[in-house]
Amino acid sequence: MDLATQPVTEKNRDAYYWRLLATAASFALFGLGGLCLRLVVFPFLNCLPGDARTHRLRARKTVSRCFWFFVRFMARAGVLTYDIQGAEKLGRPGQMIIANHPSLIDVVFLIGLVRHANCVVKQSLWENPFTRTPCAVPNTSATTAAWTCLILPPTPLKTARP
Repeated sequence: MDLATQPVTEKNRDAYYWRLLATAASFALFGLGGLCLRLVVFPFLNCLPGDARTHRLRARKTVSRCFWFFVRFMARAGVLTYDIQGAEKLGRPGQMIIANHPSLIDVVFLIGLVRHANCVVKQSLWENPFTRTPCAVPNTSATTAAWTCLILPPTPLKTARP
């Protein structure tokens, strides 16, 4: 009788341990990155000149770039692979992207690709100390959405404070 599994070899075991380590590093980077944004980056950005709209757009761009850096880190570390098709269609004025996502990584990808994303997220992300600030910056409302993230172009609305 043949088994559907492959035999465990030293090479497979090494790849497993590398991926485990890289995944742990990714979680640590995400958490520490969220805290760093909250404690260092956003206070610094608020000190720069500009009106409320300029501050909001600057913060959204910062979150977008940080999320894209995080995606690239995970890909280069071997945690995930991805293939983006139709990225040129993202970020058009007035565009609404609806992502019914089972995980947070989908939102990270979308915000990383759409530079001025405005997103409605579920309540648990507002309550998590690691995701509270990155969620608050690109969003205009603390409205909860259980499984749907709506990404809209920047609008002159007030930024909500969780």
